[in-house]
Amino acid sequence: MVAIKKILFPCDLTQHSIKILKYALGLADTFGSRLCILHVVQDLRHWAGLYMPHKRLDLEQKEVEEHARKSLVEFCLDIPDARTKAEKRVVSGDPAEEIIKSAGEEKADLIVMGTHGRTGLEYSLFGSVATKVVRHSPVPVLTVNPVNLK
Repeated sequence: MVAIKKILFPCDLTQHSIKILKYALGLADTFGSRLCILHVVQDLRHWAGLYMPHKRLDLEQKEVEEHARKSLVEFCLDIPDARTKAEKRVVSGDPAEEIIKSAGEEKADLIVMGTHGRTGLEYSLFGSVATKVVRHSPVPVLTVNPVNLK
C-alpha cells in the first residue's frame, strides 16, 4: 500500500489554482495527508543586469516575498480547510527548481499541480513548469487541468 503523508501543492495564486487547491484538499482528506501550499516568486537578482534606480535588489526582493506571503494568505481566505489545515510556504527562484527542491525539503510523497496548456510558440518561449517538474521530480506528480474542474 502506498502511503501519502504529505502533498505539495505549488500554485500561482490564480483563479485556476483555487480549483486545483480544492482538488488537492480533497486528496489530502481522502488519504489523511498534510497539505503544503507553495508559491514561488521570481528572484529579482536574476535581473541584476538591469538598471533599477534608488533601490537595492535584495531589499526589493524582500518586499516581493512579503507581498507574496500576504497574497497566499488572502488566496486561502475563502477556503476554510486551506486557511486552517494547510501549511503555506513562499520561496524565491526558478519555479520548477524550487518545486522540486521543496518536495525534498518538505518530504512530500506527492506533488499536485496544475497545467496551463501552453502550446506552440508560447510553450517554446516559456516552457512548462509542470513538464520540468514531472521530468525531474523525486516523487510522483499529479497534473490537473483546471478547466475541467468544478
